[in-house]
Parts: sequence; structure tokens; C-alpha cells
Amino acid sequence: MSLWTHVVSLPDIFKFAEELISSEHPVLKSTIADFIDHTLRFREVLVSWYRKYRAELAIFDNINAYDTFNYLDCRPCSNILQHVQLYGTYLSCMILASRLIFALSPARFRYFEVQCQDLAEKVAQRRGRARSANQSLSSGLFITQTWWIAKATIDTKAEWVENFVEHGRYGDGYMLENWKFKVWTKALGRKS
Repeated sequence: MSLWTHVVSLPDIFKFAEELISSEHPVLKSTIADFIDHTLRFREVLVSWYRKYRAELAIFDNINAYDTFNYLDCRPCSNILQHVQLYGTYLSCMILASRLIFALSPARFRYFEVQCQDLAEKVAQRRGRARSANQSLSSGLFITQTWWIAKATIDTKAEWVENFVEHGRYGDGYMLENWKFKVWTKALGRKS
């Protein structure tokens, strides 16, 4: 089961979403709808991969891997690195894909922003548990990309949801404002 064959398309998805959101000209609704469908399929593939992966872990180890974070802490040292990397990559991709879908249609996909925040908080909690337990492997390798994506998502939550709370401004067919998207990409580490 290869996660990597699916992950390689995420940079292109991110780039095209950014182009749509930052376009100076009106974007056809059909273009946005088609791209949302494409990104939803990508996200569904990730979820399907994760279900199969968890089932495989449970079969090989004869346990229920309900909370993969806790489960990874019990893995033999020879296997933990691969599992931490895979799960961290999966979470990073889920946060990014879900947030891009929300950015393309906030009114329609508000749940995805809620889910992004839940996943990001889970990463933050895991980071805290790893630090308190002095688990250098989990806190170092797991956190590398995943923590920065989660932190950027948590740090920009207020900007991304403010119009829902204050004005109810997003109607169906409206994308997230470009400046909010740029705040997030800057939090992700982009220079401009």
C-alpha cells in the first residue's frame, strides 16, 4: 500500500487552488466545481488508504489500532519510524486537502475547516505527549512537516472563520478571500 503514489499530486492541487483563489479575474463556477470534485476524490483516496492501512496494522499485530498515535508509541523500534512518517504524511495531506476544499467553497464545506482544526489539535496534543515523555523519535520525525502544517492551521483559524461568526458573508459560490489564504501560506513558511 503506497501513500506516496497519491501524495505526489498534492503540490499541483495546492498550486491550482491558490491560482483560483488569487485570480484577479472572475473564475468560472464550473471550473471551481470541477476542481472541488477533483480535490474531494483525492481526499477520499487518502481516507481509503488510511482505513486499509489501519486494518493492515490490526491484522499483523492482532490488535485494534484505534488511536494510531498511542499505537505507534508501542511499535517495535525497527518499525516505528516508517509508521510515524506515514501517519504524519497522511495527517498533513488530510489537513491540506480539507482546508483547500474549504477555501474553494467555505459555505458548502464548513465542516472541513472544523475537521482541519480537530486534526491540527490532535497533532498538537501528540506533540505535547511526545515532549513530556521525551520521545525524541516521535517528537522529531513526526513533527517535522506535520507540526508546521498543524500550527499554521491553528494559527490562522480566526481569520478563516471570522466571516461566518461576524457577518455570515460567504454565500455558495464564493471562495475564501485571497488575503486570508496568503496569511495561511505565510504561516506555512512561504516567503511571499
